[in-house]
Amino acid sequence: MLQAASDHSVDNSTAMLHEWLRGVQHRYHSVEWRPTEQPSSFADEEGPKHWPDSRFVHVMKLRQAALRAARRLWTDYILFVDSDNLLTNRQVLTDMMAENLTVVAPMLESKSLYSNFWCGVTPEGYYRRTPEYIPIRKWRRRGCFAVPMVYSTFLLDLRRRASRDLAFYPPHPQYPHHLDDIMAFAFSARQAGQTFVNLRSLTSSLLHSMAVDMLPGYTDPYSDRVLTRGEVGCFLSHYNIWKQVLQQELQQVLVLEDDVRFEPRFHSRLVAVMENVHKVGLDWDLIYVGRKRLQAKGPESWVKGVPDLVHPGYSYWTLGYVLSLSGAQKLLQAEPLNKMLPVDEFLPVMFNKHPKVEYMQHFEHRDLRAFSVEPLLLFPTHYTGEPGYFSDTETSTIWDDEATETDWDRREAGHGRGQRSEGAGLQPGAQ
Repeated sequence: MLQAASDHSVDNSTAMLHEWLRGVQHRYHSVEWRPTEQPSSFADEEGPKHWPDSRFVHVMKLRQAALRAARRLWTDYILFVDSDNLLTNRQVLTDMMAENLTVVAPMLESKSLYSNFWCGVTPEGYYRRTPEYIPIRKWRRRGCFAVPMVYSTFLLDLRRRASRDLAFYPPHPQYPHHLDDIMAFAFSARQAGQTFVNLRSLTSSLLHSMAVDMLPGYTDPYSDRVLTRGEVGCFLSHYNIWKQVLQQELQQVLVLEDDVRFEPRFHSRLVAVMENVHKVGLDWDLIYVGRKRLQAKGPESWVKGVPDLVHPGYSYWTLGYVLSLSGAQKLLQAEPLNKMLPVDEFLPVMFNKHPKVEYMQHFEHRDLRAFSVEPLLLFPTHYTGEPGYFSDTETSTIWDDEATETDWDRREAGHGRGQRSEGAGLQPGAQ
């Protein structure tokens, strides 16, 4: 389907677009043509280059209408292209789809340094020139890069679950900036749990634009290193799921990382545990189904009245856990992005079982009601040092330095925590 709109024009744009449509419309399943000759300007604009709020709102409504039409037709993809953008590479659409991202854009050329992406955004929502921009723009860095904003020409993959909450209009209720179609969509994407990101490259500017900062004084207990970029990506995967739970008011979900091995009868055993939990009316926020037990302060005690459930001590790994709506609320209310530590250490902080008091002091409310299935219902597919083992969290780059690589898990094979996976997925209902 092709949808074209032309209005508020003071030149022959409408005629040119109409002529082009007559020549190509036979190539499309259907064509929707929306021309409006009058008025030629907005009532509150001061000239053709002035953008009052009414002009921004009009563009946002046009794009939202196109998005609604695409969703109504169960379209797999929708490509937004401004009329002054020309795509000359016949392969570009195939290349963008191959990236398998919710939002992806081609880098557009111009006679200057101008393009259709930003590598940095100020807290007020304006363009910020960052060191990453020019090397990418001049093709000295090649690939698909994480950026906080794309505009003008970009592709949305509507097959992906994350695309359901994307919107151009109206702006998100918490949108904090001046009205702007580009910034409003970028904010919508972030609130929907998306950034315009290829996780192969979480840039420093993107992390700063998201107000990501490391917990003061944090170092890895095994390698004495700081947070890695992979650990940030892992945390953001879980954090975005917690937001989705809250936004959709999901009562309970099962969160699984992407490298787990299920024990026999996983499903029936988990169902039995959850039935017992509800039968005794246990107040819970989080229930581990897979973790690394550390038992730093002795054996863990059993939960009264619920077979196969214990009160967990300090634990590593977030292989799998059941999370309630109240649990997601508590994790988000802690505002962990600007005092981040690995997600598998953040959770014990939140249920007040972390051995380092100096870490816990940064989080005022540590009342997460956490439990663990015992025996555990899933384990990692590979352990540190085994054939086939790979970890983006342990072997990546320093969180705020794209040049400093880390390989502690390989040097410390068999001793490190290992097994922090970069991806996490959500299953509503936990059964």
